[in-house]
Amino acid sequence: MVITKTNNILIVLLSLTFSILFYYFRDINAAIDSNSAISAGGRGVSDLSRYFGSYNKKTINDISAMGIFNNSLYHWIAFFFKQIGVKFELFVFILILSYYIVFAKLSNALININRWYIIFVVFCILTFWLIPLTTVAIRQGLAILTLAAFWPFLEKKKSLFLEIFIILLVSNIHTTALSLLPFIVFKRLFIRRLFLLDFILFIILILYIFNFF
Repeated sequence: MVITKTNNILIVLLSLTFSILFYYFRDINAAIDSNSAISAGGRGVSDLSRYFGSYNKKTINDISAMGIFNNSLYHWIAFFFKQIGVKFELFVFILILSYYIVFAKLSNALININRWYIIFVVFCILTFWLIPLTTVAIRQGLAILTLAAFWPFLEKKKSLFLEIFIILLVSNIHTTALSLLPFIVFKRLFIRRLFLLDFILFIILILYIFNFF
């Protein structure tokens, strides 16, 4: 399905609306603030509060010392945003907005119905409870977001080498990306049994959502 100018405008407006609602509905600022976590009966430290500390404290020397294959790519990305004056709260909001935009574009491109936005809106509503990885683990969320953004491009190129390269690159944001390496191999082995492969992936996704892993 061709992404028209009208669809692009709708994608941005819907994504921005749900990002603002999600940010305040899930009270992201409270998740970032350790003191709020304590007042809510928590340990005073959340994933977002830890990333908040890392975002503000890591220097270029700290990141350089991490080496190449040590999830350092995330810290380089975060360092860049910090250097151009983006506060951590805005950084998280940009990631949430990017989630919605990428999913909307994938929905528009892959779902062969004119009213793709209905499915997108349903997904957006569900995310208020099935919380995106951005609010759980920034690095893992960014890795999955990056792979999702590259997915249409990789599907078009049909290059095993390029797929492996992108996955290895993104794994330097979070090693979760490496879990896709078996998938790109099986995708070729099961080229005539894609339904079976999709069914297996769907079951894994459901189990993941309900925290079986």
